[in-house]
Amino acid sequence: CIIDRAAILRKTLTLRCRLCSAGNRPQRAVWEDPTRTLMGNERTLLLFLLPLRLVCGYALLVSGLSKAAAGWLTNPLLGVRLSEWLKGGHLHAYTEVLVRHLQHHAQLYSTAITAGEVVAGAALLVGLQARFAALCGAITAIVPLLGPLEGAERSAALVLFAGLLSLGLASAGRVIGLDAFLRPRLPPWLT
Repeated sequence: CIIDRAAILRKTLTLRCRLCSAGNRPQRAVWEDPTRTLMGNERTLLLFLLPLRLVCGYALLVSGLSKAAAGWLTNPLLGVRLSEWLKGGHLHAYTEVLVRHLQHHAQLYSTAITAGEVVAGAALLVGLQARFAALCGAITAIVPLLGPLEGAERSAALVLFAGLLSLGLASAGRVIGLDAFLRPRLPPWLT
């Protein structure tokens, strides 16, 4: 049988001893790197997500700051946009119910979307709780997809949503981010 001992060097190398069946004495010590996969090192694969993390973080931060400058924190400007969508009549039946709910609570959702985009964008840029920040950013990126966007606007919103969803599934903050320092202190699903 294989007995796992305490992780060494920030859980990257693990000492595994094979016990022989006669006398339960260690037969040999084998050093294994648990981050190695068939595709290479896990950190190498996460390094490929760094540009996506930075671009999505920048896009969210710029979008949130422009909304804050336009007055979304003090005025229910989301309600104005939703009213235009409802007047156009190009909404599906299932999204019309959600859009009416958002319009009824326009000030709350205007503030939440603006603050969420700023916080999630800044967190993605520095790699702090990148998984959680990406999922929160994906929630704020859903709202434009509900409306009657066409062409390049819809494509850009869909690409941002897909990128944030991908970052939410991976732990991209561990590479050149603050999640690398928080990893030993937090549960693995959070970093």
